[in-house]
Amino acid sequence: MTQKRPNRAEEANKRLGWRKIAEEATVDAYGEYEQITSWEEYLGSRITLPCDCRVDKKEGTLLNFGTDKYGSTLLAVIKVDGNKYKVDATTVTILDRKSSKYLDAFKKWL
Repeated sequence: MTQKRPNRAEEANKRLGWRKIAEEATVDAYGEYEQITSWEEYLGSRITLPCDCRVDKKEGTLLNFGTDKYGSTLLAVIKVDGNKYKVDATTVTILDRKSSKYLDAFKKWL
């Protein structure tokens, strides 16, 4: 039995999937600060938290998302080796493939 090859439309959807996610996340956000806050809320609603993650070479748990005090940077609240940290969300890799697509879309959007 031969495997079905994805057609061009399916391949294009996979490549553009992050753009659809970004559009959903920022649909009613105007300006940099509103967009970051929108991403914070969107990711929190789409990713089942807490979840396993990796930062650099250390594995830990992603607990939540937040922003810096200026609202200009998306932060990930993580727990590694029993300690909680707030780190730039772009440094975090979510280990669950279904959830990782959302954070990956944020990284590409930047």
